[in-house]
Amino acid sequence: MNGGRARRFWQVFETIHAVSYFHPTCLVAMDAAGTKGFWMGYFAARFAPMGPIGPEIATAICGSFSAARPARALPDAWAHVTPTEALGVRAASAAEAVRSIVPGVDAVAVDCSGRLDRLVGDLPTMGRPLGSANLAVGRFDDPVERLWQHTTSLREHRGDAHVALLVAAGLEGCRANVVATAIHGWDPAMLRTSRGWTDAEWAAATDGLVAAGLLVAREPAADERVTDRPAGEAAVALTELGVERLGWVEDRTDTLCAESYASNAADVDALMEDLEPVAAAIAAAEVIRYPNPIGLPPSTG
Repeated sequence: MNGGRARRFWQVFETIHAVSYFHPTCLVAMDAAGTKGFWMGYFAARFAPMGPIGPEIATAICGSFSAARPARALPDAWAHVTPTEALGVRAASAAEAVRSIVPGVDAVAVDCSGRLDRLVGDLPTMGRPLGSANLAVGRFDDPVERLWQHTTSLREHRGDAHVALLVAAGLEGCRANVVATAIHGWDPAMLRTSRGWTDAEWAAATDGLVAAGLLVAREPAADERVTDRPAGEAAVALTELGVERLGWVEDRTDTLCAESYASNAADVDALMEDLEPVAAAIAAAEVIRYPNPIGLPPSTG
Protein backbone atom coordinates (compact mmCIF):
# COMPACT_ATOMS: atom_id res chain seq x y z
CA MET A 1 0.00 0.00 0.00
CA ASN A 2 1.26 3.50 -0.80
CA GLY A 3 0.78 6.81 0.98
CA GLY A 4 -1.84 8.05 -1.46
CA ARG A 5 -3.99 5.02 -0.80
CA ALA A 6 -3.58 5.50 2.94
CA ARG A 7 -4.73 9.11 2.65
CA ARG A 8 -7.81 8.10 0.69
CA PHE A 9 -8.58 5.51 3.36
CA TRP A 10 -8.20 8.22 6.02
CA GLN A 11 -10.83 10.32 4.28
CA VAL A 12 -13.24 7.39 4.45
CA PHE A 13 -12.80 6.45 8.11
CA GLU A 14 -12.45 10.07 9.26
CA THR A 15 -15.80 10.94 7.68
CA ILE A 16 -17.55 8.09 9.48
CA HIS A 17 -15.84 8.93 12.76
CA ALA A 18 -16.62 12.65 12.49
CA VAL A 19 -20.39 12.29 12.95
CA SER A 20 -19.63 12.32 16.69
CA TYR A 21 -18.53 15.96 16.45
CA PHE A 22 -21.23 17.28 14.15
CA HIS A 23 -24.43 15.22 14.21
CA PRO A 24 -27.14 16.63 16.53
CA THR A 25 -27.90 13.14 17.87
CA CYS A 26 -24.37 12.88 19.23
CA LEU A 27 -24.29 16.37 20.69
CA VAL A 28 -27.66 15.96 22.42
CA ALA A 29 -26.64 12.57 23.80
CA MET A 30 -23.53 13.95 25.50
CA ASP A 31 -25.56 16.81 26.98
CA ALA A 32 -28.12 14.30 28.26
CA ALA A 33 -25.32 12.29 29.83
CA GLY A 34 -24.49 15.31 31.97
CA THR A 35 -21.75 17.26 30.21
CA LYS A 36 -22.06 21.03 30.05
CA GLY A 37 -21.67 22.46 26.58
CA PHE A 38 -19.96 21.29 23.42
CA TRP A 39 -16.35 21.41 24.58
CA MET A 40 -16.89 19.52 27.82
CA GLY A 41 -18.71 16.86 25.81
CA TYR A 42 -15.94 16.83 23.20
CA PHE A 43 -13.08 16.32 25.63
CA ALA A 44 -14.97 13.88 27.85
CA ALA A 45 -16.00 11.72 24.90
CA ARG A 46 -12.75 11.85 22.98
CA PHE A 47 -10.49 11.18 25.97
CA ALA A 48 -12.72 8.72 27.84
CA PRO A 49 -10.60 5.79 26.56
CA MET A 50 -7.71 7.16 28.65
CA GLY A 51 -9.69 7.37 31.88
CA PRO A 52 -10.31 10.48 34.01
CA ILE A 53 -7.32 12.45 32.75
CA GLY A 54 -6.59 16.11 33.33
CA PRO A 55 -6.11 18.89 30.79
CA GLU A 56 -2.33 18.57 30.54
CA ILE A 57 -2.50 15.15 28.89
CA ALA A 58 -5.31 16.23 26.56
CA THR A 59 -3.35 19.30 25.48
CA ALA A 60 -0.23 17.25 24.78
CA ILE A 61 -2.07 14.66 22.73
CA CYS A 62 -4.22 17.07 20.72
CA GLY A 63 -1.19 19.02 19.58
CA SER A 64 -3.06 22.03 18.21
CA PHE A 65 -5.35 23.22 21.03
CA SER A 66 -4.51 26.04 23.37
CA ALA A 67 -4.02 24.70 26.90
CA ALA A 68 -6.92 26.93 27.93
CA ARG A 69 -9.44 24.97 25.86
CA PRO A 70 -9.19 21.54 27.57
CA ALA A 71 -8.56 23.23 30.94
CA ARG A 72 -12.12 24.56 30.85
CA ALA A 73 -13.48 21.03 30.39
CA LEU A 74 -11.14 18.70 32.30
CA PRO A 75 -11.13 17.39 34.95
CA ASP A 76 -14.53 18.97 35.66
CA ALA A 77 -16.20 16.71 33.09
CA TRP A 78 -15.63 13.64 35.26
CA ALA A 79 -17.90 15.08 37.96
CA HIS A 80 -20.74 14.89 35.42
CA VAL A 81 -20.00 11.72 33.47
CA THR A 82 -17.64 8.81 34.04
CA PRO A 83 -15.27 7.69 31.28
CA THR A 84 -17.18 4.41 31.00
CA GLU A 85 -20.48 6.24 30.60
CA ALA A 86 -18.97 8.60 28.03
CA LEU A 87 -17.63 5.68 25.99
CA GLY A 88 -21.04 4.03 25.83
CA VAL A 89 -22.92 7.22 25.01
CA ARG A 90 -20.46 8.20 22.33
CA ALA A 91 -20.56 4.88 20.50
CA ALA A 92 -24.33 4.45 20.79
CA SER A 93 -25.13 7.97 19.59
CA ALA A 94 -22.63 7.75 16.73
CA ALA A 95 -24.20 4.47 15.59
CA GLU A 96 -27.65 6.02 15.77
CA ALA A 97 -26.46 8.98 13.72
CA VAL A 98 -24.86 6.80 11.03
CA ARG A 99 -27.98 4.61 10.82
CA SER A 100 -30.15 7.68 10.32
CA ILE A 101 -28.05 8.66 7.29
CA VAL A 102 -27.25 5.21 5.85
CA PRO A 103 -30.21 2.87 6.48
CA GLY A 104 -28.39 -0.21 5.14
CA VAL A 105 -25.27 0.33 7.21
CA ASP A 106 -25.90 -2.66 9.51
CA ALA A 107 -25.29 -5.11 6.69
CA VAL A 108 -22.14 -3.24 5.69
CA ALA A 109 -20.91 -3.22 9.29
CA VAL A 110 -21.42 -6.96 9.67
CA ASP A 111 -19.64 -7.63 6.38
CA CYS A 112 -16.68 -5.42 7.36
CA SER A 113 -16.37 -6.63 10.94
CA GLY A 114 -13.78 -9.38 10.45
CA ARG A 115 -11.56 -7.30 8.18
CA LEU A 116 -11.67 -4.35 10.56
CA ASP A 117 -10.93 -6.60 13.52
CA ARG A 118 -7.79 -7.85 11.79
CA LEU A 119 -6.65 -4.45 10.58
CA VAL A 120 -7.14 -2.65 13.88
CA GLY A 121 -5.78 -5.56 15.87
CA ASP A 122 -2.49 -5.37 13.95
CA LEU A 123 -1.94 -1.61 14.34
CA PRO A 124 1.37 -0.72 16.03
CA THR A 125 0.98 1.02 19.38
CA MET A 126 4.42 2.48 20.14
CA GLY A 127 4.21 6.27 20.42
CA ARG A 128 0.46 6.30 19.79
CA PRO A 129 -1.20 6.96 23.16
CA LEU A 130 -4.75 7.87 22.12
CA GLY A 131 -4.83 5.32 19.33
CA SER A 132 -3.72 2.62 21.76
CA ALA A 133 -6.26 3.70 24.37
CA ASN A 134 -9.00 3.31 21.77
CA LEU A 135 -7.74 -0.16 20.88
CA ALA A 136 -8.18 -1.08 24.54
CA VAL A 137 -11.85 -0.04 24.49
CA GLY A 138 -12.73 -3.40 23.01
CA ARG A 139 -15.26 -4.45 20.44
CA PHE A 140 -18.90 -3.52 20.83
CA ASP A 141 -21.53 -6.18 20.20
CA ASP A 142 -23.68 -3.79 18.17
CA PRO A 143 -22.26 -3.96 14.60
CA VAL A 144 -22.50 -0.24 13.82
CA GLU A 145 -21.07 0.76 17.20
CA ARG A 146 -18.24 -1.68 16.48
CA LEU A 147 -17.70 -0.19 13.03
CA TRP A 148 -17.67 3.34 14.42
CA GLN A 149 -15.21 2.43 17.18
CA HIS A 150 -12.88 0.84 14.66
CA THR A 151 -12.91 4.01 12.54
CA THR A 152 -12.13 5.94 15.72
CA SER A 153 -9.15 3.71 16.53
CA LEU A 154 -7.84 4.17 12.99
CA ARG A 155 -8.35 7.92 13.19
CA GLU A 156 -6.57 8.36 16.52
CA HIS A 157 -3.74 6.03 15.47
CA ARG A 158 -3.12 8.29 12.48
CA GLY A 159 -3.57 11.45 14.55
CA ASP A 160 -0.94 10.44 17.10
CA ALA A 161 1.61 10.01 14.33
CA HIS A 162 0.61 13.29 12.70
CA VAL A 163 1.06 15.24 15.95
CA ALA A 164 4.50 13.72 16.52
CA LEU A 165 5.55 14.74 13.02
CA LEU A 166 4.22 18.28 13.48
CA VAL A 167 6.37 18.56 16.60
CA ALA A 168 9.38 17.24 14.68
CA ALA A 169 8.79 19.88 12.01
CA GLY A 170 8.42 22.73 14.50
CA LEU A 171 4.75 23.14 13.64
CA GLU A 172 3.05 22.20 16.88
CA GLY A 173 0.53 24.18 18.89
CA CYS A 174 -0.73 27.44 17.46
CA ARG A 175 1.77 27.21 14.60
CA ALA A 176 -0.06 24.14 13.27
CA ASN A 177 -3.26 26.15 13.06
CA VAL A 178 -1.63 29.14 11.37
CA VAL A 179 0.00 26.90 8.75
CA ALA A 180 -3.25 24.99 8.11
CA THR A 181 -5.09 28.27 7.65
CA ALA A 182 -2.46 29.49 5.19
CA ILE A 183 -2.30 26.31 3.08
CA HIS A 184 -6.09 25.98 2.80
CA GLY A 185 -6.88 29.68 2.50
CA TRP A 186 -9.28 29.50 5.47
CA ASP A 187 -10.60 32.35 7.53
CA PRO A 188 -8.18 32.45 10.52
CA ALA A 189 -11.15 32.80 12.87
CA MET A 190 -12.21 29.20 12.34
CA LEU A 191 -9.14 27.59 13.92
CA ARG A 192 -8.21 30.48 16.19
CA THR A 193 -11.63 30.33 17.83
CA SER A 194 -12.27 26.58 17.85
CA ARG A 195 -8.79 25.75 19.17
CA GLY A 196 -8.94 28.48 21.80
CA TRP A 197 -6.03 30.73 20.80
CA THR A 198 -5.96 34.43 21.66
CA ASP A 199 -5.26 37.09 19.07
CA ALA A 200 -1.87 37.70 20.70
CA GLU A 201 -0.94 34.01 20.61
CA TRP A 202 -1.97 33.76 16.97
CA ALA A 203 0.07 36.85 16.08
CA ALA A 204 3.13 35.50 17.92
CA ALA A 205 2.88 32.16 16.14
CA THR A 206 2.55 33.92 12.80
CA ASP A 207 5.54 36.14 13.50
CA GLY A 208 7.60 33.10 14.47
CA LEU A 209 6.74 31.31 11.24
CA VAL A 210 7.61 34.40 9.21
CA ALA A 211 10.95 34.68 11.03
CA ALA A 212 11.61 31.00 10.32
CA GLY A 213 11.03 31.57 6.61
CA LEU A 214 7.91 29.39 6.45
CA LEU A 215 5.39 32.18 5.92
CA VAL A 216 5.39 35.48 4.07
CA ALA A 217 2.95 38.37 4.26
CA ARG A 218 0.70 38.80 1.23
CA GLU A 219 -1.93 41.18 0.02
CA PRO A 220 -5.45 39.84 0.67
CA ALA A 221 -7.48 39.03 -2.43
CA ALA A 222 -10.19 41.49 -3.38
CA ASP A 223 -12.94 38.93 -2.78
CA GLU A 224 -11.40 37.44 0.37
CA ARG A 225 -13.91 37.19 3.19
CA VAL A 226 -12.52 37.26 6.71
CA THR A 227 -15.04 37.53 9.51
CA ASP A 228 -12.84 37.99 12.53
CA ARG A 229 -9.34 39.18 11.70
CA PRO A 230 -7.99 41.55 14.34
CA ALA A 231 -7.03 45.00 13.18
CA GLY A 232 -3.58 44.97 11.65
CA GLU A 233 -3.38 41.19 11.19
CA ALA A 234 -1.62 40.48 7.90
CA ALA A 235 -2.71 37.90 5.38
CA VAL A 236 0.00 35.27 4.97
CA ALA A 237 1.00 32.53 2.55
CA LEU A 238 3.36 29.59 2.81
CA THR A 239 6.81 30.07 1.32
CA GLU A 240 8.46 27.34 -0.72
CA LEU A 241 10.17 26.18 2.46
CA GLY A 242 6.84 26.18 4.30
CA VAL A 243 5.18 24.09 1.60
CA GLU A 244 8.11 21.67 1.72
CA ARG A 245 8.01 21.39 5.52
CA LEU A 246 4.25 20.84 5.68
CA GLY A 247 4.42 18.44 2.74
CA TRP A 248 6.98 16.37 4.64
CA VAL A 249 4.61 16.09 7.60
CA GLU A 250 1.66 15.04 5.46
CA ASP A 251 3.61 12.63 3.28
CA ARG A 252 5.34 11.01 6.23
CA THR A 253 2.03 10.63 8.05
CA ASP A 254 0.60 8.85 5.01
CA THR A 255 3.68 6.65 4.72
CA LEU A 256 3.60 5.60 8.38
CA CYS A 257 -0.07 4.71 8.07
CA ALA A 258 0.56 2.75 4.87
CA GLU A 259 3.25 0.81 6.70
CA SER A 260 0.83 0.12 9.55
CA TYR A 261 -1.73 -1.30 7.13
CA ALA A 262 0.72 -3.21 4.91
CA SER A 263 0.11 -6.67 6.36
CA ASN A 264 -3.62 -6.23 5.78
CA ALA A 265 -3.51 -4.40 2.44
CA ALA A 266 -6.10 -6.70 0.85
CA ASP A 267 -8.47 -6.03 3.74
CA VAL A 268 -7.98 -2.27 3.30
CA ASP A 269 -8.84 -2.53 -0.40
CA ALA A 270 -12.04 -4.42 0.42
CA LEU A 271 -12.91 -2.00 3.22
CA MET A 272 -12.46 0.96 0.90
CA GLU A 273 -14.94 -0.56 -1.53
CA ASP A 274 -17.51 -1.21 1.20
CA LEU A 275 -17.08 1.95 3.26
CA GLU A 276 -16.62 4.64 0.62
CA PRO A 277 -20.39 4.67 -0.12
CA VAL A 278 -21.08 5.05 3.61
CA ALA A 279 -18.67 7.98 3.86
CA ALA A 280 -20.07 9.52 0.69
CA ALA A 281 -23.60 9.35 2.09
CA ILE A 282 -22.48 11.06 5.30
CA ALA A 283 -20.69 13.79 3.34
CA ALA A 284 -23.76 14.31 1.12
CA ALA A 285 -26.06 14.56 4.15
CA GLU A 286 -24.47 17.93 4.99
CA VAL A 287 -24.02 17.00 8.63
CA ILE A 288 -20.31 17.81 8.52
CA ARG A 289 -19.58 21.40 7.61
CA TYR A 290 -16.93 22.26 5.03
CA PRO A 291 -14.41 23.64 5.64
CA ASN A 292 -14.05 22.20 9.13
CA PRO A 293 -11.38 22.40 11.84
CA ILE A 294 -10.31 18.76 11.36
CA GLY A 295 -9.26 19.44 7.76
CA LEU A 296 -11.61 16.85 6.25
CA PRO A 297 -12.35 17.60 2.59
CA PRO A 298 -15.92 17.25 1.28
CA SER A 299 -15.36 14.61 -1.39
CA THR A 300 -14.83 10.94 -0.56
CA GLY A 301 -14.18 9.86 -4.14
